[in-house]
Amino acid sequence: MGKTHAYYFSGTGNTLAVARDLANEIHGEAIPIASVDAEETLVSDGQALGIAFPVCYADAPSIIRRLARRVEEPDEAYL
Repeated sequence: MGKTHAYYFSGTGNTLAVARDLANEIHGEAIPIASVDAEETLVSDGQALGIAFPVCYADAPSIIRRLARRVEEPDEAYL
């Protein structure tokens, strides 16, 4: 298995900072969700997959909901 991936969506940069700090602590990689938004499915080859995003009006942003429907994680991965 590959390294841990921390996908993030950030408007002001606060969530980006958290995702980068988390990725550094766990020796993973911070990946902007916008860079994978056009992909039909998102297959993780990492040992864990995290998603960081700001909560907007007590809900997840639409880009997060779209991503959640397309994630295909391996059985061994921690999501």
